[in-house]
Amino acid sequence: MPWPDLETYEVRILRPLQVNIHAHGEVLVVEVVSRIGIEERGLFVVDHTTVGTVDGGGRAIAGLLAADHRRLTQAWLAAIDAARQGREAVRLQLAADVAAQETSLTAASIEARLQAVQQQVQDRQSKAGPPPQGATASKSGRKPADADPPRPRPRLAVRQGRS
Repeated sequence: MPWPDLETYEVRILRPLQVNIHAHGEVLVVEVVSRIGIEERGLFVVDHTTVGTVDGGGRAIAGLLAADHRRLTQAWLAAIDAARQGREAVRLQLAADVAAQETSLTAASIEARLQAVQQQVQDRQSKAGPPPQGATASKSGRKPADADPPRPRPRLAVRQGRS
């Protein structure tokens, strides 16, 4: 059987998985962990972990193809390992996408909050009216450090007269 034909087979879980062996006029029923069903076009296994084992999927596939069984089993295990790594890589990529999306949402949330606070400040300033004439307040509401210092008040000397 050519390899591309095997790609169309489905993996199916079946418990118990048994085969009939005809020997010396008798039929023996033997439990197995995997088998290939040519007519059913499927790889039957007792559970999902069996597919990636030498005794499970590896031997079942190797028994189907006309080639060196050990090399086919090794190739099967390598294919299973590559598939697992690919799935893990996709999982890691998806995790990175989620992290980037969360970062983007956080930045957008911060920006929205900043704009809301700025709008509140503008609203309060417009309700308070314009600053008094001659006031040079900065955005923080404080006078700038380089503004003219306040002028000293004139002092009045009060003397007590002698009586």
